Amino acid sequence: MWLFLRFPENHTKRLKDIMAGLFFGSIIGFSLLEDVLKKSQLPEGGEEIIKQASAMIAESFLNYPSYTEIFRGDEKFRAVHMAFLMERNLAWLCNESPSSMYSFTKPGTNEIECFYMLSYNNSVHLTFKDKVKYGLWQMPLRSGFDTMGRLLNCADYMMKLELEVMRDYPVYLVLQRLVVASGSRRKGMGSRCLDVAFNVSDCEQIPIFLVTQLLSNVKFYSRL
Repeated sequence: MWLFLRFPENHTKRLKDIMAGLFFGSIIGFSLLEDVLKKSQLPEGGEEIIKQASAMIAESFLNYPSYTEIFRGDEKFRAVHMAFLMERNLAWLCNESPSSMYSFTKPGTNEIECFYMLSYNNSVHLTFKDKVKYGLWQMPLRSGFDTMGRLLNCADYMMKLELEVMRDYPVYLVLQRLVVASGSRRKGMGSRCLDVAFNVSDCEQIPIFLVTQLLSNVKFYSRL
C-alpha cells in the first residue's frame, strides 16, 4: 500500500529548507565525528612526556591561589582533577604544537627533571573540536559545572591581563607551566633550562611573556 501526502506550497518550501539543512548538517556532523575519532599521532615519546609532565605540574601548582579557587575542596580532590586537566591540555598541545614543549631529562634516563611550554602568541587555538577530541568536554561532568565556570572565568581574566601587558608587542613568546622535579629543585636546574628559552628570545629579537602567582617566583625570575 502506498501513501501520498500533498503539502500547501508554503509548507513544501519550508519542508525543503528543513531537509536541505538536515542534509548539510549531517555532512558537517559526520566530518566532525570522523576527525574527532581519528587517532592522535603523538610525537615519539609524547605519551611518556605527557604522563610525567602533567603529574609534575599538578603537584607543583597544587596550592597556587588560582587553582585553590577553581578546584574548591580538599587537596585530594584538587590533585585528581588538576592532573586530568593538565594531561588533556598537554595531549592537545603535543599534537598541535609539539615544538612548544620543552622537557629536560636526567642523563641516561627518561625521567623528566624540568618541563615548560614556550610558544608564540596566538600560534595555537583550542577549538570546540579539540575539546571534544582530547576529552576536555568531560571537565564539567568530572569536576562540576561550577568548577568549569570558575576555570573559564580565570582563563578569560588571564588572557585579558596578557593582552593588556603585551599590547605594544604584536608578536611575542609565552612561557608557561614551568616545573622542576622535586628532587632537582634548588640546584640551578630551572635557570639552566630557561637559558634555552632566553636564547630563542634573543635570536628572534622578541620578548617573552610569563606570569606567576608566587612572590618567591618573582624573585627567582628577577635574578635571571
